[in-house]
Amino acid sequence: MTNPAVVRPRSPEWGVPPSFGQSAGAILFFGFATSAVMWVLWFLLHHPAVGATPSISGPLLIAAQIVGSVVAARSLAASHGRWTALVGSKLSGLLTGLINLASLSSMLVAPAGGTDASRPSTAVMIGGYVALSVVIGGLAGWLAPRVSRPGVGSAPTPADWLARLARVVVVLLVPLLLVGGLVTSTGSGLAVPDWPGTFGGNMFLYPISAMASCDKVYVEHGHRLFGVLVGLGTMALAGYTLAVEGRVWVRLWAVLIFVLVCGQGVLGGVRVVQESQYGALVHGVLAQVIFAMLVALACSTSGAYRSETGGAEAGDRGRKALATALLHTTLLQLVFGAMYRHLGSPHALYSHIAVALVVLLLGVLAGGRFASRPNPGRTAAGFVAVGSGRAVLVVVSLQFVLGLAALMAAPPSSFKAPPKADEIRAMAEAGAEAPPAWKPLVRTAHQANGALLLAVATTMVVFGRRLSASPARAV
Repeated sequence: MTNPAVVRPRSPEWGVPPSFGQSAGAILFFGFATSAVMWVLWFLLHHPAVGATPSISGPLLIAAQIVGSVVAARSLAASHGRWTALVGSKLSGLLTGLINLASLSSMLVAPAGGTDASRPSTAVMIGGYVALSVVIGGLAGWLAPRVSRPGVGSAPTPADWLARLARVVVVLLVPLLLVGGLVTSTGSGLAVPDWPGTFGGNMFLYPISAMASCDKVYVEHGHRLFGVLVGLGTMALAGYTLAVEGRVWVRLWAVLIFVLVCGQGVLGGVRVVQESQYGALVHGVLAQVIFAMLVALACSTSGAYRSETGGAEAGDRGRKALATALLHTTLLQLVFGAMYRHLGSPHALYSHIAVALVVLLLGVLAGGRFASRPNPGRTAAGFVAVGSGRAVLVVVSLQFVLGLAALMAAPPSSFKAPPKADEIRAMAEAGAEAPPAWKPLVRTAHQANGALLLAVATTMVVFGRRLSASPARAV
């Protein structure tokens, strides 16, 4: 006989409780997705060019967190019912609050006046913010199901949440790459002379007012903080992949990415301490490699990859070969570009220009072959393959144009090693004129579009292999 104490008499709209894999995936996805939006907003609002005060940025950041919590609650209510929306939004709010401490703590300390800028009330304020995050999630979980129809959507599986989390972590890496490109383009790599601290203090408690007092310090310190966010994201992704993914190679791939991200952080710190341009070179190249690996993981866990392919089409093996050649040539092109950016080597520039012509040719050939694949709408994998082919035609053409613009912005005669922290301070005190803003922006755009080209080429390789594989070896 069923124990009546175990049965909870709820209406159907309360939904079926999710499994652990579903719960953990939803919490991680919404927690990191909301944090990603808030971190980018935080960086833009406090940049010296914007200079938003905490009285302006604070409410905007909280508003973004409220929106993220409402989206999470509505999604969970639609797939699992009110109970899951209430509990899940609280936990995702807690995760968002904890993640945000790495960046928002800089707003909760005293203004610049020393390396130890913490107030007696800093701990209380940090605890209060985390509690507020839980309250925001709880209110969203209580309200959202009441203004929407709970329990009307299909419940995502752990595999679905893994695919979503992988895409979020790819997005987390985008601002890190962009800010890292700005670090190199603006000569800010040595603006903060120590590591893992910041000017002798706690990296996470370095006041936002001190960060924003110097463009170069802001960019370099912001780059470090975004690195922490990516480290947390890849750690969560690796753990969740180990928990729910059955394919051994995917699990090992996720763990390898996390290990490389940890090594990348240490390498960046050693580069600062040793003032090594060769360290900066390896650091820049490895960042792009990790980005490509994350894109490959996101593709391999996607629903399109896991779905039926409908069999290979004529020419799929040739498409895969062209995509592979494009990916490898783009990686080589990346190395030459990094050598020129960090070392100022004319030979690296000449090689970079020569290989650019090969990349352009391969991009047009591979993109054209993928874009013309028959029956693009028959399967999800085929649709992605055709879309990536069309995308690479646009991206590789834009990259060639941006490369010419970047060469105009930074000819070989303009190369200078990045100034050290004391030199930056001396230039600021002397009122030295900064170079035109468009030059570092163009160079960073070229670097960022190169990363996009690498991502699209990786997508073509992954789905090219998927579509050309035999059914027995498809996954």
